[in-house]
Amino acid sequence: MGPLPKVTVRISGNLYELDDVVRYIKKNNLYQASKYIVENTGIGKDYATKLALAIREYWQQGYDPIHLSCALVGKTRATARFTVRPDEEIIEEKRRKKEAEEKAAAEAEKKAKEKAELDALSEEEKLLLRIRKVNELVKDKEVTEELNEIEEVVLKIIARVKQNPKTKNVIDEFYEQYLPKTVEISENYAKIYATGIDNEESRELKAKLIESLDGLQDAFKNMYEKTYDEDMLRLASDIAALNNRLSYDGLTKSDFDISE
Repeated sequence: MGPLPKVTVRISGNLYELDDVVRYIKKNNLYQASKYIVENTGIGKDYATKLALAIREYWQQGYDPIHLSCALVGKTRATARFTVRPDEEIIEEKRRKKEAEEKAAAEAEKKAKEKAELDALSEEEKLLLRIRKVNELVKDKEVTEELNEIEEVVLKIIARVKQNPKTKNVIDEFYEQYLPKTVEISENYAKIYATGIDNEESRELKAKLIESLDGLQDAFKNMYEKTYDEDMLRLASDIAALNNRLSYDGLTKSDFDISE
């Protein structure tokens, strides 16, 4: 059997922790259990015995922890009855505490997971996440379309460099200047957008941003294409070498091809 349940009892507004009482009840020693209750609460022996019996009943039903509320009911001492019932206030308080602890633990786990995922990203991928956040904040179709196009090209460039790290030399400026600057101007625009200001100056600023993003998009596409320049040159060289070999071996198309 595992650890014994915690026992909390409310008597006349006072809370008593009676965890050891179950140790005596488990041994079926109600006398010692009642004595323990008297020593720790100050209630009468008869009441303590009834309380011990109630605790045993809840323990046998599998309650863990056990929270009880005790009260004397009756107008005179002769007719007074000692009642024992589950303490809903303590139960609800414990439930809320447990719920809050579970929520906090889940939130901490979520944050730890997000941090681990973020730490695993490259600097370029982190910058891309910041562009996505701007896109979530700025609810403007024109700006969103530009940022979506830029994200698409950036993803291609990142994938290309992962596939062939040597191509990074071709686009160093993209990583070191252009992408960070794109993020910077986008985030600064998002701050202005969040103010809700809509005047001639803000509209002019938006037009300039779209123009700038459009130019960056073209630049990024050109950079992406340049990462394939070496591959294209190599392929062209391979094709030329193959054609020369075929010609040298006399395997190219003949002027007297009978199939014609």
